[in-house]
Amino acid sequence: MLVYDKGFLDVSSGLKVYGNPLALKAKRKLKSVLQYCRRKENDVMPALRFSIDSGIASQGYRINIFSDAAEIIHSDERGAYYGALTFIQIASQAENALPCLKIDDCPDFEDRGLMLDISRNKVPTLKTLKKLVDYLSEIKINQLQLYIEGLSFYYKSFDKYYENGNDFLTAEDIRALDKYCSDRFIELVPNQNSFGHFAQWLHKDELKHLGELSEAFFYEGVTKMLPSTLNPYAEGSIELISKLCEDLLPNFTSKRFNVCGDEPFELGLGASRDACEEKGKGKVYMDFMYKVFEVARKHNKTKIMLFGDVLKNHPETIDALPDDVIALEWGYNDNSFNDEVCKLYSDRNVAFYVCPGTSMWNTVAGKSDFMLANIKGAAHYGSKHGAKGLLNTDWGDGGTCQQYALTLFPYGAGAAYSWNAAAEQDELLRNYLDKFAFLDKEENTAKLIYDLGNYYKLPDSDDCNATKIFKMLYVQQTDNLNFGINFEPLFMIKDYKLLTSAEYSRTEAYLRALLARAKELSPECVDGGLVKDEILWAISYLIHGCVLGQFKTDLNIQKEETLYGLRSDIADLLGRYKQIWKKRNKKSAMRWSILRMQSLLNKYDALIKNINIT
Repeated sequence: MLVYDKGFLDVSSGLKVYGNPLALKAKRKLKSVLQYCRRKENDVMPALRFSIDSGIASQGYRINIFSDAAEIIHSDERGAYYGALTFIQIASQAENALPCLKIDDCPDFEDRGLMLDISRNKVPTLKTLKKLVDYLSEIKINQLQLYIEGLSFYYKSFDKYYENGNDFLTAEDIRALDKYCSDRFIELVPNQNSFGHFAQWLHKDELKHLGELSEAFFYEGVTKMLPSTLNPYAEGSIELISKLCEDLLPNFTSKRFNVCGDEPFELGLGASRDACEEKGKGKVYMDFMYKVFEVARKHNKTKIMLFGDVLKNHPETIDALPDDVIALEWGYNDNSFNDEVCKLYSDRNVAFYVCPGTSMWNTVAGKSDFMLANIKGAAHYGSKHGAKGLLNTDWGDGGTCQQYALTLFPYGAGAAYSWNAAAEQDELLRNYLDKFAFLDKEENTAKLIYDLGNYYKLPDSDDCNATKIFKMLYVQQTDNLNFGINFEPLFMIKDYKLLTSAEYSRTEAYLRALLARAKELSPECVDGGLVKDEILWAISYLIHGCVLGQFKTDLNIQKEETLYGLRSDIADLLGRYKQIWKKRNKKSAMRWSILRMQSLLNKYDALIKNINIT
């Protein structure tokens, strides 16, 4: 609640800040940001007092600004800190005359988190992670998880699998980040998949025997996948989990642990088939997860998190959850969350989070309105049914080619709607980003990022968790496109068209208009130049996908100069991508992230070579 009163508080002479034992970090934060709070105190200065009131909700606060003084009232440390953050926002926009007002505020969700995938090729540097934590703290996020599968963390017990362990997240990185988070009231929660998503491990010769399957398989008869699910009955499976936990968990002070446990695709298809037929897949799944829970408890983890896809498909497993397990109900569509889904947990008095997504993966630039609908739905139904938290997930499928600057908008959406699930905040969020994150006086950067994220709407149809322009860049590329013996006429083996030439052309025009706007951006944040480079790269890469799509589907533009232009463009995009990567991320597995761009470059070269030969 916000109510304005008449008058202003004059702080031109300074502002004395009086704290209390629960407001030490809040007072320090105020003095670090507001210069007039650091001036030498005198009798003329008005005062800002932190006061404790046990009747205020946890993490909540009240702010009163009068014409002669101000106060922030709170019941705990976090409430004092969040009150200070809001006071800073007010002061930053008011110069030396603060408007008289009253604010009464508290969050709808106790836990408001972000889960960042660092296992699809891209591992941020510690500097980048600290920058992210600063932003998350400002928007009142209080939990961060770094999703780990495979080798994105340096497990010292498996040193032989790394060329250079420092290319990935290290124990030293985690301990430093844990402290940095704690100082900003963010809990760094360990996260490690513990059943499915073990493809990198099961690819190792000495670990292949731990897989449910030993050979590649067709998931749902369509997608060919490498073995990725542990055999729950293999003697070494839980030993592998234990060894990974021994290396990872001691670096965190959090008592929580997200064991994930999602998408054990092959369960019941191989080694555990007979057991699943006899006992049921849900029972086999939970029997193994009980063993994982015990490993977690040995490391003093008293709040264990588990993704809910298997639970939802086998509701009897929800009844079997121990009291120290929190279910993570995830879904990334605009209609993923509803009464029926949330009541699976609330009717059983099972603690749960709602886990929407950023829609950044497999898109390059996100899907703005799609993402907002997903997060709002999660916040609405989660709040309605008593969810303990909202965990916004940013996956990295497709090589994590989304750029840092573009992710701030969906991260902010998760923060806004987990704090206040009912209020409409889209425009307020864009204003906040321009004023406090991008420092864009013209207030153009956030609106452009939002508009860019809606490029997916230009085609007549689209897919969930991906866009068809991305699929052109990532899957189809130049496949089944051939130049005949003679360059004219062109011969083309038409494959399944993702879009029509007209749809590619319409989307290209939209993106080129955005590119012109992006070139005029002037964010003044510390990394403003890099922010602009990231936005320009994303738009340019998507334009390339549109031109390639037209080249594949329209014989009229299949000309030699177009092919040479595509080749030159992808080489430039590849070089820019590498440079941006190095400024925010460790080397990690960049070679895999750029694989599709490199493959496209190679295909252009092969076509050009064919032209020159013929």
